[in-house]
Amino acid sequence: MKKIVFVIILFLSSFSYSQEMKNYPINYYEEIGEYDISKLFISDSIIIEHEGGVKQNKPQPLGFIGEEYQRFYIQFLSIAKQIKYKHKYFVRGKTRVKDNICDFEGEINIEECKTGNMIWILDSIDKFDTGYMKGSYQFMENKECHHSGILEGEFLIKFYFDKKGRMQYDGLRIYADDFSNNQFWGYWTSYDKKINLECTWGDFRIPNSKGFDIGVGEFSPNPKYIKNGWENYNENESEWWIDNKR
Repeated sequence: MKKIVFVIILFLSSFSYSQEMKNYPINYYEEIGEYDISKLFISDSIIIEHEGGVKQNKPQPLGFIGEEYQRFYIQFLSIAKQIKYKHKYFVRGKTRVKDNICDFEGEINIEECKTGNMIWILDSIDKFDTGYMKGSYQFMENKECHHSGILEGEFLIKFYFDKKGRMQYDGLRIYADDFSNNQFWGYWTSYDKKINLECTWGDFRIPNSKGFDIGVGEFSPNPKYIKNGWENYNENESEWWIDNKR
């Protein structure tokens, strides 16, 4: 517990979201094209470096759609790097709103990547080079699904290089109040273009959720919107994407 408290104090005193994006001096765009970063999007666990490198299960993303913050679920099933375009990835997955489940296919395009922000782990001599990548996405839901459309927007992924130089999902700040990763924000548009709704999701926190996420130490939905699918958000979710009927 002492170590956890120290880590929290260190990170809370050293970071804010706006400052963090300014502290990466090295342009890493060309280099990131030589990596296959698909695991950063679909990993089901997080390495906790300050606890000796143990792995912790990563919860499902939190997301909402529309002005009433209806809960939105999304699961990436596969991500494959394109051979011809080294900054683009082909994505397959499923979305869910209430009981409506739909499969989708689409593309993720990395447009920016920077590194060089060194993070020290307190109570040890370890420090890690961290980075982020930003870009755009477009996911097209199966038109045969009920209420299907296109998801489009931007994303932000944070990573670090471990002691062996391998790129990992950045969970170094996992005990900080504002911790988040794999942030996606944009819109869902119906194929007939009659409906356009804000749709965002992420790990641990949801981007653009001011007024909805009222939690201090962790995500907590405004009670006003609990009835919109958030009644059991903090319980273990079933693997709804594995077997379903449209």
